[in-house]
Amino acid sequence: MERITPKNWDFSLPRLGVGGMRFPLLDPQVSSSIDREQVGRMVDYAIAHGANYFDTAYPYHDHTAEQALGEALGRHKREEYLLTDKFPVWLCESEEDLGRIFSEQLKNCGVDYFDVYLLHALSAERMEKVRRLHMLEFFTEQKRLGKIRKLGFSFHDTPEVFEQIMQSFDWDIVQIQLNYFDWEQLEGEKLYQTVLKKDIPCVVMEPVRGGLLAQLPPDIVGELTDLDPARSQASWAVRWLGDLPGVTIVLSGMSNMAQMEDNVASFSPREPLDGKERAAVDAVRRRLVEKFQIPCTGCGYCMDCPFGVQIPDQFEHYGKYHLLGNKDEYLAWYGRKQDEGHGPQSCKNCKKCVPLCPQGINIPERLQEVARFVKDLRK
Repeated sequence: MERITPKNWDFSLPRLGVGGMRFPLLDPQVSSSIDREQVGRMVDYAIAHGANYFDTAYPYHDHTAEQALGEALGRHKREEYLLTDKFPVWLCESEEDLGRIFSEQLKNCGVDYFDVYLLHALSAERMEKVRRLHMLEFFTEQKRLGKIRKLGFSFHDTPEVFEQIMQSFDWDIVQIQLNYFDWEQLEGEKLYQTVLKKDIPCVVMEPVRGGLLAQLPPDIVGELTDLDPARSQASWAVRWLGDLPGVTIVLSGMSNMAQMEDNVASFSPREPLDGKERAAVDAVRRRLVEKFQIPCTGCGYCMDCPFGVQIPDQFEHYGKYHLLGNKDEYLAWYGRKQDEGHGPQSCKNCKKCVPLCPQGINIPERLQEVARFVKDLRK
């Protein structure tokens, strides 16, 4: 596994990292039903193949991901792996919460320190809370005490806000959403260029856009299949990112061992894209932009909806219909969700979900769009 030692760092980072937001589940409908046995095997495989950077967060899998990952890592020596966790800025209401949540995270993960610690999903609004509650001062002190080795932030907002936050503190590392689809669609290139100017290590999340870039239909992904029928769609996405000079780690949330093996293979060794391959990825991106509807990555930050709407599922199947044209299958699925009370008709426009969405989607408005579309489609 190729590794990078950032400037002024005393440890190296693998080019592939393991994300803890999409662990395998025993029950697909229950986020907390993590298949811990399979997670253990995946962690063992990652460490054995050099992908020893693991990322988790306080809210993942209904607050159970930290414990599941900590349990799997606990079978290994502490120096064999690098662990990243994130502070849930939006859940912190007082300075007393800082110490309480941070201590809980260390306990959940079964460690005495984090190699990397990030302020989670910073935005302009959340940065105001960071200042008001003196979060940077608190975590700088934890760094001095040896409980944090490197301090950074993950980000979901505009490129302008990103640049302001980057200039506001002497960060050690940053984590952004980037993939070949979001390069233009969500102004990913602007974030990337800011990282290059700042010259700090960059971790990239959502490399396959919540699975979207791993399951494209044949008419979208044709050139890539023609170039190498044996290569997975996901591998093209992670290789594209691996070619970017400013990207230190490609962080992938893997849901089974097959995905783990495929991602590890893409970096063992890493094969840069040639000119023909890069042109093929660009062609896929152009066709995808033409068809894509709602920029939801399925992260689930908007859940649980107080009225029972399964928001990510609604957007995922809406997008799949536009990609695949599976009318009968889509309408049957939508009807079941409607009968169960999980469809857009259950939305009461409370807007609780809107500030939680990292992509800035006006969720109630887009849910109504889905409902109107289905009504017309049924006609």
